[in-house]
Amino acid sequence: DVTAEQRAADYQKVLDMLDKLHTVVVNKDFPAYISLKTDQSNAQIADLQAQIAVQEQAIVDNPAQEESLNAIIEDLNKQIKNLQENTIPLLQLRLEKNIVPGDGSWQNTALTTIEGNRNQLMYTTLMTEEQFKQDVNNQQQYGTYAKYKKAIQAQINRLNNQILVAQRSVDTNKPDLTLVRQGARYVSISGLYYSVLVALFGVLLGGWLVASEFQQGTIRLLMIRPRTRIKILMGKFVAALVLSLALYVVGSIITLVLSGALFGFADFANPNYSVSGDLNFFAYYLPRLLVCMVTIVFGYTVAVMLSVVTRNTAVAVAVPIVLLVACIMASATLYDKAMQWLAYTPAPYVLLYQYFTVDNMYSYMQESGGAPLNVLIGIGWFSVLAVASFITSLIVFKKRDITN
Repeated sequence: DVTAEQRAADYQKVLDMLDKLHTVVVNKDFPAYISLKTDQSNAQIADLQAQIAVQEQAIVDNPAQEESLNAIIEDLNKQIKNLQENTIPLLQLRLEKNIVPGDGSWQNTALTTIEGNRNQLMYTTLMTEEQFKQDVNNQQQYGTYAKYKKAIQAQINRLNNQILVAQRSVDTNKPDLTLVRQGARYVSISGLYYSVLVALFGVLLGGWLVASEFQQGTIRLLMIRPRTRIKILMGKFVAALVLSLALYVVGSIITLVLSGALFGFADFANPNYSVSGDLNFFAYYLPRLLVCMVTIVFGYTVAVMLSVVTRNTAVAVAVPIVLLVACIMASATLYDKAMQWLAYTPAPYVLLYQYFTVDNMYSYMQESGGAPLNVLIGIGWFSVLAVASFITSLIVFKKRDITN
């Protein structure tokens, strides 16, 4: 039923399209690519609008199916809105900033993040409580509507924050560290795992600190000095703790220097972005560096306490390491609703550095309906336990008899 004129016109459209593709691919004409993608998006919008007209006519013909057909129309309108407010404007932004898709640049990653997150937000809707009660899958995953609502809101907040960060990076032409995975800042933040290695060194040092004096019999020579027992223990305790923390700080400085040497020191000059504003990298990095010291102090203090109480180096070293492994294994059960009470214990926080990495455990747990983790709870626990361990060490060492 197609006339020769229609066939010729359609054939010419195909030739025009091939010419455009040739210009884009062979000549690497980026403006032509943007024009082509924009035309395709506009054609897709026209097609979606035609589909809406079909569905609206179907409602007139079949009023009984109005609810289901309206759901289809709503989805089609979302697709149109996404093309008009997301895809096409970002194509124009690519042209304006000369950001070529697939070139591996952080700018391309930023625009991909913006487009993907906006699209995801369009389909991330919060159910009403009545809808939640009828959704068996969400009930099984989240348990209560309050947890579901909190988890979905956390997901929405994360997506919006990533859009804000990516958009701010593109506008200022200075990338956030999340957009440069092979960068000095990203590697430096990832290097906070070094705190765990130093914590293990602290356990070895703390476990040896006093128990070795008892095991070797040198404790008697220590006690005849004109110092009180508290001063003797304090001197040993502080000296070894300073050594552990100094090792951590020096290791962190080396990480910063090596990261800068390998990936460029200029990356440190780029700010980090957040809802509250821009932040210098070192102002962002230093608090996290200090918080990770809590793990070192805690492990060291517990080992010292066991060293004083048991007077056995092997026990003082082995017990903290066994507890560390047990806590890591226990953290794997946080997705089990019966085990979510662990979030209020020290167990999930023994690896504090995990909460400061780009893909941190805390945000993922919040969005998946897992245990309600809070870094402040972990810091509080470790601080209290470290103080209690230190006081116990002082009391026991002061009253302990020196025997053969």
